[in-house]
Amino acid sequence: MEKNVKSVQSTHEKMNILVTIDKKYLFPLKIMLVSLGETQNGRETEIFVAHSGLDEKDFDFLQAAIAPFSFLRVHNVHITESWFKDTPVIERLPEESFYRLMAFEFLPKEVERCLYLDPDILIRKPLAPLYDLDLGENIIAAANHTRGLVEIMNCTRLGLKKGQRYINSGVMLMDVKKMRETLTVEGIVEATKKHIRKLWMGDQDLANILFADKTLYIDELIWNLDERTRKKNRKTFPKEEIENKTAIIHYNGKYKPWLDGYKGELDEFYPEIEEKGAKPKKKLGKQLVAIWHIVKGTKKQRITFLFWTIAIVAFVVCAIVFGDAMLGVITNPDRFQNWLDGFGGFDEVVFVALRVLQTMIKVIPSAALEVASGYAYGVVKGTALCVLGNAVGSLIEILLVKKFGKKLVEKVVSVEKLGVLKVFRENGNAYAVLFLIYLLPFVPKDMLTYVVGLTSINPFMFLLVTSVARIPSILPFSLSGSALAAERYTLAIVVLVVIVLLAVLGFIGYKIYLKKKKEPQRSVADTE
Repeated sequence: MEKNVKSVQSTHEKMNILVTIDKKYLFPLKIMLVSLGETQNGRETEIFVAHSGLDEKDFDFLQAAIAPFSFLRVHNVHITESWFKDTPVIERLPEESFYRLMAFEFLPKEVERCLYLDPDILIRKPLAPLYDLDLGENIIAAANHTRGLVEIMNCTRLGLKKGQRYINSGVMLMDVKKMRETLTVEGIVEATKKHIRKLWMGDQDLANILFADKTLYIDELIWNLDERTRKKNRKTFPKEEIENKTAIIHYNGKYKPWLDGYKGELDEFYPEIEEKGAKPKKKLGKQLVAIWHIVKGTKKQRITFLFWTIAIVAFVVCAIVFGDAMLGVITNPDRFQNWLDGFGGFDEVVFVALRVLQTMIKVIPSAALEVASGYAYGVVKGTALCVLGNAVGSLIEILLVKKFGKKLVEKVVSVEKLGVLKVFRENGNAYAVLFLIYLLPFVPKDMLTYVVGLTSINPFMFLLVTSVARIPSILPFSLSGSALAAERYTLAIVVLVVIVLLAVLGFIGYKIYLKKKKEPQRSVADTE
């Protein structure tokens, strides 16, 4: 790191200002520095300009701008390190924007406090009341810009606690001494990598994460007024109040007063620009791509996101399209049958589709759908449709696992349950074990198909064995539904009671079987 910085005294009698820029912000920085000189009543001010690409001509340009203000001194802080080169955050924002968080590393050791200012700022009043604030135990002072849903989303996204607010990092009073005591370069780089998918707004998000519990909130109307804040407070903070009270106007966002096409009202406070730059191009697509590179995560995380997105969308769509029918399955069989009848000759297809959905993501209880099958179609046809839906749903699950592998399964089934893989890989009677598991009602097997997809078990043999095994557990429920349709209520109740008893016995037997499988086999030597 190359630093062309003269020694400065650490005292509140003078101000230390930090700016981080690239070349395209050189002109607005000139405007900001002139506005600083015109408003600070001669207070000695050291201005540290941190950059990675300015040259001597650029600093000559800045020196010429502040020549009338002898109390302002500009220092060239040339950063040669690329701390964030291995992170996607710099695809959206320049790395220079992150330098403010590294101030403790490159500012002179005698600088214990500084005020960071974005270059797209206009200063209209003395900064002393802000600079001389008592920070107490806080590390920074900054303003909150967001409200309502946006504030909730930002706080939730970054994991901020109750009472903590999302700050704008364009104006930050920083206790550099405390930063040196609590932060390291390695720690910030590590935090960037750790929270990378949260950093939609780059260094600003990272500042919120780092200083959430060490921030003193300042009045945005006075110290960081932007167009959004102006719009929200137009009635309570009119133009006269801006003229009399606002010290800092922040022209954040895409539209700038030194460029054509400015949108807003605050440009009237900005100095007249004779030759404005070109209107900013629309970069929404590029910005979205950059944000996607930040939030996309690893391949495993993308698969997880895709899986759960599809599952949630499927559930919502089904709730909208099949909501009444799903409710009717449990509460009103007649209503469910009438709903199916409305599909004419496609009613069986719709029923099988519901069974497929139930098999894959369990949106409705399987037993309820089995009772409804007997009520709507009779015992034989109802059982057959249920078995068919199970087979199709299981086949889809297996194909998904074959496509995406263990990464998908780990997001659907707990890691502990993956121990079942060992049973199937080492047991020569895998099909017999599968038959037993799927034969007994209420034995945990909801997500077993996903695990089976990771084994060498033949998918079609699996579907054949489990389809046959499911029949005895589906048949009684279908029989109960058929009895309800015929108004043979006693038979229906008896069948359900028998099912529950058999289920309890089957579940107990299954637990005993698992316990024995877990017990270590004792050798002859162990008994001697």
